[in-house]
Parts: sequence; structure tokens; C-alpha cells
Amino acid sequence: MANNKKSRGGGGNSGKAGSKNGSGLKVVDKGAQTPSAPISNLIDLAQIRAQRNTENRRGMERFLIQQLVDVYCEQKNGDIFPIRLHEVSETGCSFSISDAELSMLSVENDQLAVRIYFSKDSYLRVGLDVLRIDAEIGTGGRTAKRVACKLDTGFASYEAYKQFVRFVAAYSQFGKQDSRQISAG
Repeated sequence: MANNKKSRGGGGNSGKAGSKNGSGLKVVDKGAQTPSAPISNLIDLAQIRAQRNTENRRGMERFLIQQLVDVYCEQKNGDIFPIRLHEVSETGCSFSISDAELSMLSVENDQLAVRIYFSKDSYLRVGLDVLRIDAEIGTGGRTAKRVACKLDTGFASYEAYKQFVRFVAAYSQFGKQDSRQISAG
């Protein structure tokens, strides 16, 4: 019986470990033995997939934080003003504020206090050590400052904050976004 299988490359490349696609890059099956192909021409799909998953996870974390909690920074005069958290981890966080709000920060010895509200009258107060303040461009050309901070683990509420961060991380891994509008009964 004759062999009627056609090669996938269409160019008589059967038996070779890799073939060039239309872009000139060599696509290689990692399970196949390859002749010494230049590494610079290989595409690592696993790395691209991991990067995309990290971006999706961070986006879900930001979405959850912005929907679940309100975050306020304490002012020098005792008042509070809202800040927008970008990233959280067990050891730190980053947020954005305007130039005007930056002057209102109550920073003593490079430390400030932040309130994370889970309801309109219930919050966790955590201490942050300011590591750096970077300029960033906001929406509509508005300039803002990105503040990167390290958590003060000496605060009594640190353990509760750490559990919150763990929940956000787990939710971002397993949570799904529903496009339907659900109304409360």
C-alpha cells in the first residue's frame, strides 16, 4: 500500500525537527531533536503564554481591588483622601496620586498610614514605608505620581492584610468575569 500522507510544511520538510514559517522564524517542536539552530530565531511559546497569564492575573487583581475595597491615605490634618491601588503583595503595594494630593500626604520618617475600607465604616489601617515616588502620565494628559511602598509588618493589622492579599491572588487565579447583568431579587 502506498504512503498517502502529506507533509505539513508542504515544502518537503518531513523528517526535520523544525521548519521556517512565513515570518522567517524557525518554529521548533521542543520534543524533536534539532540541528544546531540559532537560539535567537526560536519562539518560546511557553514564555509568551506565561507572560500573558501574568498580565491577565494582574488585571483581575486590579479589577477586584477596585471593586471590593476603597483605599484612603491619611492627611497631615487628620482627614483622609482616596488613592487608587495598582498592585498589592504581602510585602508591599503601589498606588497613584495627583501632585496636589502628594503635598497632603502625612509622611513621617518615610512612613504613611493607609486605610483599606471593606464597608463604609469598617477598615484596616496599615503602615507603609515609602520606597520611591515616580512620575506617570494619567488619563487626559494629567500627571500623577506612582508611589511604591513596603508594608510595615509591625502593624497589628498586618496579618489581616496578608490574608486579604492571599485572597486577591487566589481569586485572580480562579475567578471568572461574567458579562451578564445580574439583578438582586
